[in-house]
Amino acid sequence: MEKSVSRRSLLKTFGAGAAVLSLSGLLEACGAASGGKAAVDQVSWALTGSAPQALDVAVSYTLSCLEVLALCQETLVTVDSETKLQPQLAASWEQPDDHHFVYHLRTDVKFADGSPMTADDVVFSLQRHRDPKVASQIATFFENVAKIEATGADQVTVTLSQPDELFRYVPTFVFIMPRKYAEQLGAKYGAPGNSVSVLGTGPYRVTKFVGNSATVEVNDHYWKKSAAPTVKRAKFDWITNPQTIYLAMQAGSIDGVFNFRPGQYRAFDTLPTAATTYGPAVTTFYWCFNVEAPPWNDVHVRRAIAHATDRAGYVKAYLAGHGEAARAIPTPASWSSIASPDEVQRIYAGLRDYPYDLAKAKAELAQSAHPQGFTADISFPDIAPDLGQSLVSLASALKTIGIELRVREQDTTAWAAAQLAHKDLGMNVKGPNPSFMDPSDVITQILASGNAVKNGLNLANYRNPEVDDLLRRQNSTADNAGRREMLARILSIVAEDVPYFPVYSLGTPMALSKKLAYAGFNPLFNLQNWLGSMTAA
Repeated sequence: MEKSVSRRSLLKTFGAGAAVLSLSGLLEACGAASGGKAAVDQVSWALTGSAPQALDVAVSYTLSCLEVLALCQETLVTVDSETKLQPQLAASWEQPDDHHFVYHLRTDVKFADGSPMTADDVVFSLQRHRDPKVASQIATFFENVAKIEATGADQVTVTLSQPDELFRYVPTFVFIMPRKYAEQLGAKYGAPGNSVSVLGTGPYRVTKFVGNSATVEVNDHYWKKSAAPTVKRAKFDWITNPQTIYLAMQAGSIDGVFNFRPGQYRAFDTLPTAATTYGPAVTTFYWCFNVEAPPWNDVHVRRAIAHATDRAGYVKAYLAGHGEAARAIPTPASWSSIASPDEVQRIYAGLRDYPYDLAKAKAELAQSAHPQGFTADISFPDIAPDLGQSLVSLASALKTIGIELRVREQDTTAWAAAQLAHKDLGMNVKGPNPSFMDPSDVITQILASGNAVKNGLNLANYRNPEVDDLLRRQNSTADNAGRREMLARILSIVAEDVPYFPVYSLGTPMALSKKLAYAGFNPLFNLQNWLGSMTAA
């Protein structure tokens, strides 16, 4: 996830290049852990992409960084296997009005060095992300925060400058650290090196972080005695080359990996020594059309492209069936906190749809200012060949109605930089990971007029006053029924205007050695003690 000036959709960074594997591959059951679960001596795990600059979300807000930190540090509030908010270091919390969140802290929590957690530590941990000197990559999560203070020996209150319904999710990303320890290390906090420089309250502690490798071991001071870890030790290696990860899994050099590439789904599915699991779809890839420039400023052109997009066909052909043809950019799973599945289904059923139909695509083009067709270019990142395959298929379909779409592969870093520069946008493809499990998260970033600027994610340059007003209002109320109504209206408008066209949605994939079992895999595993869900098979 790259840092962006937009608030909640910090882009996921795609890793590229190669790395040398040096994994122990040690795994053995050694008796039983608490609760009768079979214990595991060690797990060797691959993390996709480059190693973070530091094990600190202020410096490295990446998926793989979170995967390690969530084992060793904890947050005031967490999410459970059903992606519902639950207390963690806060024994409870409340929202007495639309400008305040009050967190009542547990009094039995210790850091891995045995020191007690205090309200001062919590305030410091939250406040540092607002400090310009820290330049936190999640600073924009706090843009509506006016004050953070200890309002009691075991109580912390956050005061907002304006109502912000999504702030309730923010504490799930803020790992609590001891103030004195962090201040002593300063900019070296969490950095790799011969000495450990990260400390938390989690069930594990970091014992090594050097180069592309990290190791965690059981924290003997863990406050939650009823949740003693089953896995005793885990070794992590960051690997940037997807094929290297596959070969390591095939050879048994690693025990598992999250987030392998869609182009590898079939290969991982057929590994005899591993099992694959695919979480609920949370990320949607979509076409973006610059509505300020021809030919994309013609809604009939955009609708023609939509009708020429074989969403279900792409899922079957290029994703091995592990995905969903998307009806809207927010996935059904993202509505879990404000709507039931039936309510979501009714909302999506009421949206204008564009089934794959080349006759309808041709009819839409005939109504446009370009009835004879045109020529255009589109790029995809070299880390995502599945997108390239989908675009080549789209280009083939468009050719039958007179549109020549020239598809080219581009270096991932250059591809992302070109989009954020907001120059010569034309038609693009995008699929940012949501930060929060809320339907307004990604669409706020891609629809708000204020984000149609350099470094913003509104790549369509879409500006609609009604949509802007609805986005603002739905984020200022805790009334779920009202939010559902406003968000449904937004999706309806967008389905008519087609500044973006949702193509397919994906969940997080996991490949796991058949020597291991994993219970309760879910979309937000990287905010949880996911090793705690693992046992010997």
